[in-house]
Amino acid sequence: MRELSLPVRDSRLLTFEERGPTSEEYGRFLGPKPRMTALFAGRDEFLFPLYEYSLASGLAIPDRLSVAGYANFREGKILSPGLTSVDQVPGEMGREAGRIALDLILDRIPQESHQVTLEPKIVPRQSTAPPAKRTR
Repeated sequence: MRELSLPVRDSRLLTFEERGPTSEEYGRFLGPKPRMTALFAGRDEFLFPLYEYSLASGLAIPDRLSVAGYANFREGKILSPGLTSVDQVPGEMGREAGRIALDLILDRIPQESHQVTLEPKIVPRQSTAPPAKRTR
């Protein structure tokens, strides 16, 4: 967002590199009465502890907080509610990588870098909904 000169409030970012947040860290981040209406994680598995937190705290997904991830892991289907996710189309990635490797081996294409654009797919499940109307 910063690269696009869009405003970013650091208080609304929860950043982790290798491990995702724990359910307790989600609790501290969201607070007792979360004002945000949606949360997106760069990896589906980073959201699994959020589901644990939501059960323990009574935070209803998606009634109070819509949740979406990235990677479309199988576990997202069995969560309740099912996790909306962005599918990275790994089958297409593998086929395209194999095709390029074979073309390189057979000298059908120059050995320069190749750019391939694959369209990820949103897999809507039950973890997202329009934002609830705010009550003051």
